[in-house]
Amino acid sequence: MGLHQHLSDELLERCAQEGVEVVRRPTGGSAVLHDTDLTYAVVAPSGNRGVLEAYRWVAGCLIEGLGRLGIDARVGGPGGTNPGAAGLDSQAACFAVTAGADLQVGTAKICGSAQVRRRGWFLQHGSIPLADNRQVTRRLVRHPGPNNSTCITKLRPGTTWEKLAACLVEGFESQWGTSAEFELDDMKRWARVGGD
Repeated sequence: MGLHQHLSDELLERCAQEGVEVVRRPTGGSAVLHDTDLTYAVVAPSGNRGVLEAYRWVAGCLIEGLGRLGIDARVGGPGGTNPGAAGLDSQAACFAVTAGADLQVGTAKICGSAQVRRRGWFLQHGSIPLADNRQVTRRLVRHPGPNNSTCITKLRPGTTWEKLAACLVEGFESQWGTSAEFELDDMKRWARVGGD
């Protein structure tokens, strides 16, 4: 669940009954059922990047990685998948709506991300569903409305977690270079420029 998110007692009870552990993360956003997904985390100096610019900087790597699977993703817009998803527990599910930092394939959300910034650095992490867990999420959250998200195996059947992870690593390396290309002095310089 997101840092500032409030989940109802009923929702928490349903999670406990199904053996779903609820953990509060340091970033905002809504709840994600981590079950059949790939999660990523990036810690980087914010430099002169604002929040949306940093999201798009990371999104370029994710888009490149998904492209290696033949998946044409793009940055989504607010309310892109279900702008009418407002209500008590409907806001609990991350994949029920698309925010400006999320990725879509067509109109379907494929990646949800959240970010926190401290002392010139940011942590961004996110989730890419490998398999469809919308029914379980819908049962837990009791969100009756449409959920126009998608998953990797629906778009590219047979894709393994390892293949998806390898493609994402290649996407980051293609956009940012390998870790050997990052110099500590550069990171210190970028961190000094930030100052959030």
